[in-house]
Amino acid sequence: MRYIARFVLFMFAALGLGACATSIAVQVTKPPNMDTSGIERIAVMPFSTTGYTTLDRQVAQELTSAVTEIVLRTGHFTLVDAADVARRQSMRESLVTYVDGIFTGEITSLRVNDSSKLQESKNKDEKPTIIWTREVSLNFVYRISRTRDSSIIAQARKSDWATSSSYDTRDYLEDPFVMAQRLIRYQLSNLARDIAPWTIQERRTLAQETSKDKALKQRMKDAERLVKERSYRSALNAFSAIYAETGSFAAGYNTAIMTEIVDSLPEAITLMQRLANATSNPKATSELARMQRTLAETETVATKFAEPSGVVDSAIKQASKEILARLPVGSKVSLLKVSIVDAELMDYIIAELSAAFINAESISLVDRQNRDLLEAEQRFQLSGAVDDESAVSIGHLLGVDTLVMCSIAGSGSLRRLVVQMLSVETGELVWQVSQEI
Repeated sequence: MRYIARFVLFMFAALGLGACATSIAVQVTKPPNMDTSGIERIAVMPFSTTGYTTLDRQVAQELTSAVTEIVLRTGHFTLVDAADVARRQSMRESLVTYVDGIFTGEITSLRVNDSSKLQESKNKDEKPTIIWTREVSLNFVYRISRTRDSSIIAQARKSDWATSSSYDTRDYLEDPFVMAQRLIRYQLSNLARDIAPWTIQERRTLAQETSKDKALKQRMKDAERLVKERSYRSALNAFSAIYAETGSFAAGYNTAIMTEIVDSLPEAITLMQRLANATSNPKATSELARMQRTLAETETVATKFAEPSGVVDSAIKQASKEILARLPVGSKVSLLKVSIVDAELMDYIIAELSAAFINAESISLVDRQNRDLLEAEQRFQLSGAVDDESAVSIGHLLGVDTLVMCSIAGSGSLRRLVVQMLSVETGELVWQVSQEI
């Protein structure tokens, strides 16, 4: 019995040591499950329903309200008025300059079923009990689409049911709408993570030294104590020195982990890669894969979601930046609209580029109300082609030294903004850019 008691104590001690492995809490931002990159302005349209009951209308309104609340709570989007979007759609107006994405949804099925059954009592002297059951089933679908090409980013179908029971009378059954609300909250619980970057707390756990070398184990404990004291830089230096002197796997592993915390993830990946190659230890290989996934997610958030802006606005901003960087100080410039594709969008692009040029004190811009300019644009648009010789003559007529010609090429997901810069003096095309819009 004494042997068994000691064995049990040993096992508890071993479990305690394993449970006390030092770890560090870190905040990690992950990209959304749906590719909503480029969508800043979004409209949540009212959910539709094929049912005609009051409950159908109530649940549709509840879904719309729940989605709207979640979209706002992400803090990632600007909410655009759905009624205004519907009005513009009815008038066949372009939505590109007004909203980037549209959230739509519909209830495909909503059923309420009440049933009852007799439950015989074990005591023959007692009457049977009537058990009433109410079942509410809800099926709905939602999707997000881009306005620039009407492409559907993602679509999700949700299906769930809930029950309520009562004895002897149906009066105490839960209200169908309340039950539907519960289903909606559950089915939309992950929507925020689907549409916007989200933050989660993860833990980076240090490796434990398994060597029987007492001096080495003491040095590792001292380094871990620095981690617990939040002296992360000192801990990194300590683990790095131990690894360099002893080749301890745990020290090398912890050096990579602390490098991720203190310095940079790419550098940590390099260290973990070397450790995995040198030892073929599955722990290092597994952590390396985790680091690489984390880096990929971090880069996705940084490039696509860190500063959300509409694709069109990003293209305009980049084009104006590159044009201004290439124009000599004192240049006299005219913006020439040579495309009739999506006229409303083209007007918006020209207006935004004009605003950027006007704010640049180093150049002067020909007034957009100039009669010669408007007539030149009309000729180009009617001809369907830009003749460089004619463009040069228009430049001389306007008294400018540079023409910036803007057009939209392609359609749908292949649509692009094309901006060309022409020297009136030489007649040469000195710069051109084509960007997705």
